[in-house]
Amino acid sequence: RISMLFNPKTQVRNVLGNAFIAPVNSFSDLIGSVVDKRLAKSTNVRTTGVTSLKNYGKGLKKGLFESYKDFRRGINTRNIEGNRFEISQGRSFNNKTKIGSALNKVDNFLSFLLDAGDRGFYEASFVNSINNQMVLNNTTEVTQDMIDIATSEALQRTWQDNNNYTRFVMNIRKMMNAGKEYGLGDILIPFAKTPANLTKAIVDYSPVGLINSINKGIRFKRSLTNGQFTPQLQHDFVQTLGKATAGSMLYILGYALAK
Repeated sequence: RISMLFNPKTQVRNVLGNAFIAPVNSFSDLIGSVVDKRLAKSTNVRTTGVTSLKNYGKGLKKGLFESYKDFRRGINTRNIEGNRFEISQGRSFNNKTKIGSALNKVDNFLSFLLDAGDRGFYEASFVNSINNQMVLNNTTEVTQDMIDIATSEALQRTWQDNNNYTRFVMNIRKMMNAGKEYGLGDILIPFAKTPANLTKAIVDYSPVGLINSINKGIRFKRSLTNGQFTPQLQHDFVQTLGKATAGSMLYILGYALAK
């Protein structure tokens, strides 16, 4: 964390990474919204729409403001489970000493830099998803299903969600700690979610993702017949198919340009 203070490239890569993937996600939503509209004929529920620049910008501004407000107050109001960099709450050092107080200020500043790069894009995705669902379902009421879908979408698009990839890496880190709260695992794997979710993204935004979308499509279709349908299942299938299609087209475009 201390080295990041003297290496602004870390923060720049954080922001650019989220900014770079945003247009890809918008294209994914364009594909997904078409599929979602077709599925809605059977489910009467819409879960995915296209990106609204107005709503996206509103959420981006909200997230950046909240991150700055937390920094000014010296707290972290985010859900820690959804924190990409696993930033801790409270003070890390003894604030009664001059050195501890100085280190806490540095730690708070670093947390702000790391948090701001994600929080704006998280809120942008969340606000866009909520507003899309309200408009597409012709309602002014925000349901728990809508919140769950928007939260899942925002976490995934800022590489913060918990999944089999992140759990695998975190279990390795826990095993390397040998039962201790802090150990070798924390030293070798300080940030578990980011590399794990980047690995997951490579799969999701590729032709392999199309295979995953087929499996989720089968699961979705089965849910319609066995009475276990939820809007989240529809959203998961639509998102998986949209990402895989958009990513595969980028692979094809990249190959064509290379040729």
